Amino acid sequence: MKFFVPFANDEEQSESVYADIAQFVGVSLHDTDKRIYSIAYNHNGKKMIAEVGKECDSYYQEEFPLVIAILKGNLYKICLRDRGVMRGGPILVSSDKIIGISFFD
Repeated sequence: MKFFVPFANDEEQSESVYADIAQFVGVSLHDTDKRIYSIAYNHNGKKMIAEVGKECDSYYQEEFPLVIAILKGNLYKICLRDRGVMRGGPILVSSDKIIGISFFD
């Protein structure tokens, strides 16, 4: 899958928005960083999947559940409109809870 950020008009805008999100949630980006497309993880004994462009698990009861970006800092950060993009903190997932990860091409 080619890298994208939902609602961005093109790749250039996707990269710009992605960089802005990274700065907002405190993740340093490097040119060699792979962009995360999806992660599977365990949360409270339940397997969950977060995928860019799809809604997050209903467990989170978000009004705007679309996953905008997934970044990796000291924790994985699942960013939704109101959790890590426009305001608030992202959904946090520790590395030891990750079951699988896939990257954009």
